[in-house]
Amino acid sequence: MHETIAAGRGNRDAVGLRDQWSTIQHLHAKFDSRQQDIALPAKILGMLQNYRLKCDGCNQNEAIAKINDFVRKTKQHTEQQADRQTWLERATVGVTVVSANFGLVFWYPSSSYTNRTMTHMLQEARALVLAAVVLVEQDP
Repeated sequence: MHETIAAGRGNRDAVGLRDQWSTIQHLHAKFDSRQQDIALPAKILGMLQNYRLKCDGCNQNEAIAKINDFVRKTKQHTEQQADRQTWLERATVGVTVVSANFGLVFWYPSSSYTNRTMTHMLQEARALVLAAVVLVEQDP
């Protein structure tokens, strides 16, 4: 057992301080292995290529943030386009209905059928007025 301990110490005879413990760099901090300068995973590289995004020299967190931002902006842009398309369709229908109504109001009354109907209505109104006048004159 003493031989194993001695082999672990190397050339030192006394118990010393390990070099990993001599620094306070990572005390009270969480260590994230994705922050290191390592190659991006194939999945993230594929997503960057699919979305045609450039991410030179960025780590995994930055690449994921860039992808998420692109997806969020694309979704908002698509929703805005759909809203504009819906508004345009509704406006087109409204303009069509209003135009059709104006066309019917200004074009249709000039037809002979409407003129005959209007003439007939005026004659009936005159007849009713004359009848009322006759009734008033006859009433003693």
